[in-house]
Amino acid sequence: WNLEEEDDSQKSVFGFNDFFHLDAISVEHKGFKVITMEEFLVREAMQGKMVEYGTDTTLYPPNKQTSWDGAHTKPLFDYLRKIGNTPHWEPWDCALAIPSSTEPDAVEELKTTLQSIMDGSYGKPKPTLQEFNSNPTPVDAPMAERMREMVADKQGEGDKRLCLYDKPLQEAKLIHIKSDDETRLLTHFYAFIFFADWKQDLWSKRFVR
Repeated sequence: WNLEEEDDSQKSVFGFNDFFHLDAISVEHKGFKVITMEEFLVREAMQGKMVEYGTDTTLYPPNKQTSWDGAHTKPLFDYLRKIGNTPHWEPWDCALAIPSSTEPDAVEELKTTLQSIMDGSYGKPKPTLQEFNSNPTPVDAPMAERMREMVADKQGEGDKRLCLYDKPLQEAKLIHIKSDDETRLLTHFYAFIFFADWKQDLWSKRFVR
């Protein structure tokens, strides 16, 4: 089926609910809340609640349009990049590290742990993929052990092997993960996202599965 073909007899506009039962999931998991893009634009953007990121300048959607089903979405994505924190994450270079809490010490713990792994002060050599072939790290291992395995194949230099979910991202009203020539998260989530808390890590993997 070619979505560009002119055929009114078949559906050509799809949402997440066409592939995933998000409504049922949100009922089962109280912390999992999903709204459509149109709901977001009506509820937040059209009420003047969205500002250009880093400023106090209120920005409305292009032409104050709220329904983009079937429309050319580049103007919408450009708008989202203006009002949101748009991190540049390269999964080949870094792992997205989620701290165990929103406290500054939790973010600092991730930084110092990575530093000790990379400079050898942790007590083991820099990790390599070969080290973990047929020898996976236990899911409930100490954070440093799990981090060694996660960053073994990352190509970022030094502390760039972690992309931190830090205070600016935690406090952002909107995080927009863009896809363009410079950034594309085309990777397995379990090879990119690292949770400091092993229980959260295990829960996320079970949830996606």
